[in-house]
Amino acid sequence: MFSARASVRIPFHDIDVMHIAWHGHYLKYFEIARTALMQSLGLDWPELKTQGIAMPVVDAQTHYRKPIVYGQEIIVEATIAEISFPELIVQYKIMANDGSADILSTGRTRQTYMNFADHTSYFLVPDFVNLRFQTALAQGRQHHETP
Repeated sequence: MFSARASVRIPFHDIDVMHIAWHGHYLKYFEIARTALMQSLGLDWPELKTQGIAMPVVDAQTHYRKPIVYGQEIIVEATIAEISFPELIVQYKIMANDGSADILSTGRTRQTYMNFADHTSYFLVPDFVNLRFQTALAQGRQHHETP
């Protein structure tokens, strides 16, 4: 379906006492790729807020395969797995950017569609969101790379 990739170099402040990226930062790396994905679809936070739509994360899963270390460059890929009500499901893959194609981590987030003003849930995918997905499909924008 729709996907985007982002490159991240692990900064010193992300490592823990074991000299590897602290596990909680993996969600941040997922978010960097998810933001690139949503920007490529015209569904970045400023556009959503203007339309009165919020899409909070209500569930997140991370599977750690190999440690990520200080200074390592990684590629994070976010792919939309499901758009339908009541949620948006995004799957993630963190890969080493060293030519090895090693998968370092995988994950998944689940977001709901919500009215920004009163925090009530939508019972259908908001028209604005549907239109953006349909436009992207029509234009063939199903993959995006961010440096």
